[in-house]
Amino acid sequence: MKRFAILFCIVFCTALMIVSCGNGAASSETTQHTTADKPVETTPFVTTTVVTTTTTVVTTPEVTQADLVLVENNKPLFQVVVPVSLYSDAALSSALSDLSGAFEELGIEKPRVVHDRLSEKTYEILIGETSRKVTLPETDSFEWCVSVQGTKVLLYANNTKCLIEAVNYFMNTYVKGSEGNVVVRTPSKYVGKYDAASSTMHGMTYADMATSVWNSFNDKYWKSVWVEGNWFWDTAETLEVYIDAYEQTKDEAIKTKMLKFADQFIRRWQKDFTWNEYNDDVMWICIAFSRITLLTGETKYYDIAKTNFDAVYKRAYDKKLDGGLYWRIENNTKNSCVNCPAAIAACLLAELSGDEGYYTKAKGLIDWELKYMFEKNTGKVYDAYNINGNINKWASTYNQGTFIGACTLLYKHYKDEKYLTYADKAAEYAMTKLVTNGVLDNGEDNGNDLPGFKGILTRWMYRYAKEVGDVEILLFLQSNADAAFGNRNENGLIWTNWHRQTPEDPAAEGHIVFSMTTAVALMYNCQPW
Repeated sequence: MKRFAILFCIVFCTALMIVSCGNGAASSETTQHTTADKPVETTPFVTTTVVTTTTTVVTTPEVTQADLVLVENNKPLFQVVVPVSLYSDAALSSALSDLSGAFEELGIEKPRVVHDRLSEKTYEILIGETSRKVTLPETDSFEWCVSVQGTKVLLYANNTKCLIEAVNYFMNTYVKGSEGNVVVRTPSKYVGKYDAASSTMHGMTYADMATSVWNSFNDKYWKSVWVEGNWFWDTAETLEVYIDAYEQTKDEAIKTKMLKFADQFIRRWQKDFTWNEYNDDVMWICIAFSRITLLTGETKYYDIAKTNFDAVYKRAYDKKLDGGLYWRIENNTKNSCVNCPAAIAACLLAELSGDEGYYTKAKGLIDWELKYMFEKNTGKVYDAYNINGNINKWASTYNQGTFIGACTLLYKHYKDEKYLTYADKAAEYAMTKLVTNGVLDNGEDNGNDLPGFKGILTRWMYRYAKEVGDVEILLFLQSNADAAFGNRNENGLIWTNWHRQTPEDPAAEGHIVFSMTTAVALMYNCQPW
């Protein structure tokens, strides 16, 4: 490498701001250049080969007039500026560390990374929406952009994952692979979108990842007509994983397994489930059977769901504590773990039957939750309210998920925006408070019930995100899928500790089959819509 001053140059127009937008479609193609409808004479510009499996770029060159010098004598003149809201984001911090490392590989001192409350410098690379006075490009949910504005370079997107794509593109295109000087004379426009169907980390589509995990789970746990090793409610929830898989794929082989599973449930526990003292347990099979009827038209499952819902609602509801359902038949506490699933079941039964009374019941249950069990400023869903007036404020992925699901279904019927507001807040709480380094982790890894909770959250977060087009939630779920898939064992199994390597024998560490269902649910509930 020559030891003279290293120039890092980005060219911009004087009359028109230069904007470049990245395409994340899975590809190994190099950068492609096309001409605008009305081409103009251009000065020569340097193109850089993109060594990546995720980016294809279409460009339109325009007249360039000057170079922006950001590096002199192997020292950066610029600083990297990150908004305070993203400064501690682990995934973005990792991407910026890689960017700094790319400069170091060229013999350039590591650039300074600061948050946007610190003093402004003339030359800056801005990450996302900072406090600096620049024009934010218009982008849709899956686009990321790079623009040059005066002495500022802006890497921008509407969500963190796409913003990381912008950082990686900038690094791969303008830093890596350079010899001597880092010089980029930029064409005016890049057009394209991030490919939400594919995992950059694993080089696979999320659909293929789901199939892989599904096959591994079935190879290990499917026994002729169902999955053994669970009791009542966790069997109902394992059945819901099969419903998720069929709902997403419409695969007839999966449908066959789903219906065999449901029929075996009936053979084992008959049609009357009111012997079960846990009211929430019964609501779970009501949800599962209602979903099967909605997907297949098989009314026998609806009949069982309706009969059992009606019986359990009647025995569990009274006006003590201002309404709500009791968790168990001894009527000591009224819990979110029964009220929210019951609201979901009621909405599904209303959709199947056309009986407005079920929506009225669902609305009453969630109104009770909003009054006593929900922090509207944080989105936290409390656990239980006992007859002595004491509230257990523990938050679980189970309760966050079912609250989100119930609000989503109530919005679809009543079109009241408040339900979306509350669902969004509950999802935000889960994504920020129930995680470790961005991966869902709420200490629910051990025990008979807790290991299955996260599958419930992903199912209903996904349905809310799909209903409103919330890409941030979709990308959060995909990031979790990336982490979980990367920690599967040699047999392709993934336990509920998605942030840790799955042992070759999960059962030896106390993880029963229910623990292995959550990642299957996650994989089917992170697919782009």
